[in-house]
Amino acid sequence: MTLREKLFSFRGRLGRRDWWFLAAALLGVHLAANLLVDRLVPVSLDLEVQNGRFVDHDLIPRWIWTSLKDIPLLWPYAAIAAKRAHDRDKAAWPTLVLLSIVTLAGWTAEFAVRALWNPDATAFQYMLLLWVGAYFVTFIWLVGSLGLLAGSEGMNRFGPPPKSPDPAESFS
Repeated sequence: MTLREKLFSFRGRLGRRDWWFLAAALLGVHLAANLLVDRLVPVSLDLEVQNGRFVDHDLIPRWIWTSLKDIPLLWPYAAIAAKRAHDRDKAAWPTLVLLSIVTLAGWTAEFAVRALWNPDATAFQYMLLLWVGAYFVTFIWLVGSLGLLAGSEGMNRFGPPPKSPDPAESFS
């Protein structure tokens, strides 16, 4: 399987080692994009009080930039997650639903964290904090399920088992 197929196709199976390498590479790209957004759109710590509520005028543009930089990474993350689920002889859609929860919770985390130091936080902001808690539980489950549990032996309904190539051929 080529690198393009590993990152952009939802067909076939992907072994744990390849999943770890690809997930780490995508995480590296994700962190580099975060650094770029941090340089381009700095966080404003100047909160203004209007009508008894904290207002941060820089929050919406930062949220837009944060979301836009994540969009190109969604497909590769989903593709490698689906193939790992296939390797375990599981349907991909439950894994993709959980991955969506992780993504949405990550996008709302910046809003939710602001509720921690806002004495006038709304119920909605506290609900966002619960959402971020769900993010961590779901993230741990995904890493355990995709990265730690072995795939099914032999042929399954999603195809033959992934080959165990030598490390030099792993990303050809």
